[in-house]
Amino acid sequence: MPTAGKSKTIAKYILTKIENQLANKEYNYNDANFTIEHILPENYSQEWSEFFSNEADKYIYRLGNYVILEEKKNRVIGNKSFFEKKKAYLKSQYFLAKNELNFDEWNITNLNIYQNKLAKYAKSIWKI
Repeated sequence: MPTAGKSKTIAKYILTKIENQLANKEYNYNDANFTIEHILPENYSQEWSEFFSNEADKYIYRLGNYVILEEKKNRVIGNKSFFEKKKAYLKSQYFLAKNELNFDEWNITNLNIYQNKLAKYAKSIWKI
């Protein structure tokens, strides 16, 4: 699910609905104060590639690689390591960032775990 055009709107809508359900909030997905954060960055370094068995390109645009984050925090953390990003996630006002990314590293296994959680939450919202 690329984060450009209509797909970006859909991804932000899904994440916002899940966030609202978990945090008992009413965020609007059109709010410009938060953005979609790519946990594995779109422009990743070699270090990131190693965590993804040199297959990082396959995982960048998976819903399980996204979280909503304050726009300012997202801009500051950019393409930093997961260790650095996690510090910002823990200070976020958003439930998903603060509570669902408690991993020691970001790799294929943990991305899949997080994506499965998102799917479970989505299923409870939309009764799929």
